[in-house]
Order: sequence, then C-alpha cells, then structure tokens
Amino acid sequence: MLHRKIEEILRNLQYQECIIDATNIRRDQRKKYIQLAKIYRYNIRAIVLYTSYNKILERNKFRNRNIPEDVIYRYYKRFQSPTKNEFKYIYKYDSSKAFFKRRNEIEKKKRKESLKINGNDIMKILDIPPSRELGKILDYLNKKVNNKELPNKRKVLIKICIEKFKKKKEQVV
Repeated sequence: MLHRKIEEILRNLQYQECIIDATNIRRDQRKKYIQLAKIYRYNIRAIVLYTSYNKILERNKFRNRNIPEDVIYRYYKRFQSPTKNEFKYIYKYDSSKAFFKRRNEIEKKKRKESLKINGNDIMKILDIPPSRELGKILDYLNKKVNNKELPNKRKVLIKICIEKFKKKKEQVV
C-alpha cells in the first residue's frame, strides 16, 4: 500500500523532494524505495537517527502504545546501517540531541519557490514520457527561475518549453 502511494507521488513528478519516514531497518526493505526514486530521478539520501538500546526501552515506557521489549530487541538486532552503495549521501545523528537548521538556511528555502509548471505539463506540451530528459528540463527551469533569469510564470515557462525544447525534439526527428 505505502509502496503504491509513493510510486504515484514520484510518478507525478510534481514534487522536488519526497521523504519516506519509515523504519526500513534492513537493506531489502529500503531497496524497493531506492529503486523507485532512481527510476524517477530523485536524489537519494538517508537520515539515520541512532539511539542506544537502553534509550529506546526508556522512551517506550512513555509511549501511548508500548511495544513489547522482544519486538524492540529483534528490530534493534536486525538493523543494517545504510551504505554508500545504497545512498549517495548519508546523514547520521545522535537522536538524543536536538538539531536545528540555521535561520538563514530556512529563509533560503522559503525564498526558493516551486515552479508554476510541473512534469505532467511538460510531458503534455512536448509529448514526452517520464524520462531523464524531463528531469533535465525541470532542472533547467528551476535553475533559471531560482537565479532570477526567468520569471516563475506559467505562460512564460510553457513558452520556453515550446521554444527551447520542442524545436530540439523536432530537429532530432
């Protein structure tokens, strides 16, 4: 169920980022999500929050629905740390410490607005399937808009797609 929902989100190509917040303690559990992300050209990163076994047991006492200790033990023992073969970037944190983004990083993220055109629009305009080419077009438009070289206006972005990318496609044919 979760796998199908995630595939639908990734297939729509309307999101620049997708976070899969799940336990995924083993490589085989992560593999299907990694493969999906690769198909739809998402950057793949792992965020790992390490916690000691005793700390997990302590926190479990305060949960509304306690997890049996034998289940926690099994999960803890089965955990396989993410590898560079799975992820290009792996961020590891000690979960007992809080971490926060610096204010300027948050402000920068707020300034970066999403495009007024999405992957589905581009596929219809250029009559192309989901592909690396589509990803490159979206990357190009994002870069131009974020560098203030293009206004983030739907009509302008559609016009650029037609002028810059449709001609290229027709020349190849």
